[in-house]
Amino acid sequence: MNTRRSNCGNAACHIYALMATLMAAAPYALATAPPLPVIPTTEYLATSYGASANGSSVDTTAIQNAINAASGAGGGVVLLGAVAGSNNTYLSGAISMKSDVNLEIASGVTLEMQAKNAYTSGSTPFISANNISNAEISGAGTINGQGATWWSNPSSSRPFLVDFQNSSTVAFNNVTLLNSPMENLAFNNTNNVTVNGITVSAPSNSPNTDGVDPAGNNYLIENSSISTGDDDIAVKPQNSSCSNIVIQNDSIGTGHGISVGGETNAGLNGMSVSNVTFNGTTNGLRLKAGIGNGGVVQNITYSNISMKNVSNPIYITSYYVNGGDHSPSNPATVVSAPLTSLTPVWKNITLSNITATGADRSGIVYGLPQAPVENLSMNNISISASQDFELYYAQNTLFTGGTSASTLSGLVTYDATVNTPEPSPLALLSAALAATGLGLPLGKRRHRIKICAQKGINKCKNMNN
Repeated sequence: MNTRRSNCGNAACHIYALMATLMAAAPYALATAPPLPVIPTTEYLATSYGASANGSSVDTTAIQNAINAASGAGGGVVLLGAVAGSNNTYLSGAISMKSDVNLEIASGVTLEMQAKNAYTSGSTPFISANNISNAEISGAGTINGQGATWWSNPSSSRPFLVDFQNSSTVAFNNVTLLNSPMENLAFNNTNNVTVNGITVSAPSNSPNTDGVDPAGNNYLIENSSISTGDDDIAVKPQNSSCSNIVIQNDSIGTGHGISVGGETNAGLNGMSVSNVTFNGTTNGLRLKAGIGNGGVVQNITYSNISMKNVSNPIYITSYYVNGGDHSPSNPATVVSAPLTSLTPVWKNITLSNITATGADRSGIVYGLPQAPVENLSMNNISISASQDFELYYAQNTLFTGGTSASTLSGLVTYDATVNTPEPSPLALLSAALAATGLGLPLGKRRHRIKICAQKGINKCKNMNN
């Protein structure tokens, strides 16, 4: 039996513990807030271009002409407003957004996608944008994708509800996205995005109806409510490298949780998820990729998270292939493979102040022998679940703030190190000052460590025993 041990009897370990504690207390912050679009306030009424808003006449041409006119004139607000004597539903085919335009859907108004049998644009997104900047979709109204007519054949090609490609400086405010045929709000290679106060809703059994899928740099997703049939939020570093992603003050219902992946080959550096509630979600916090579609995902913080009836509160896997998790049931059977640029790498991940009740499995962290999960810090974590927390192939895992096997409903490890340092505040301060070169003596330090890490599964019910 070969137990991997770490030495916490030196200044470096105390400094690491202090840094981890500070990281847990202060989640990753936006380097710079995404700039908001600045759009002229001149209004272009869709009805002035021939829209009827009666729910039966097709208003595609009128809406598109209003968008083109506003953009061509230097920008403005294209208003889908309420119309006296109508049902205030603008029925439409595919629409293309333009630069310097705010598409505003007024309260009580619905922009409705044509049903499948009438939608002539195939898999073209209902609202699309490519190579534009300074754009917005806003208002207290609803964008309805009529997805039920598409969901019966999950393998079929289906349109996204809203899709922005190769764009920058865009905002989405207050609108409701309802029943998308596929992904609701998707991005690719798009930077400086603000999503505030939106509602995304689709049935829990609707296939591939992701809520918000960021792919790019500088995202702020806040004050929103999302319930879907797939990932509620899924950061997608597949074709676009991602950084500076902040998700905060959101409410997550049905769906597969807040995810990164399943393809991470372009890499993610810097993401914070804070002050989020989950209720009835399949997964809570999930990082997923597999060999051949992985990359480096690092500097991630999760803090102040509350979960109720979430099946898998914490989920990190390097075995996500072809849309599913193929983690080996026995970690001892895993064979090390060469490390390549497409190997999933997870490192510098901090989880702090997280509670979960009614879970099935407390959590799973499953790295690779050639790429173990590195520098996972778990501070003040309490999970009530029917199954243990599983930690396989992980280096430098730190439990602080009372986190232990018991607060995780049990712990099973394989080829993993868990440190639970308890240095005194004076020792922490001394170590930190010494590291700065000020020369304060470290003095004597007292701490208690339990290593729960073995070649051969080790089950620890109390980390302090």
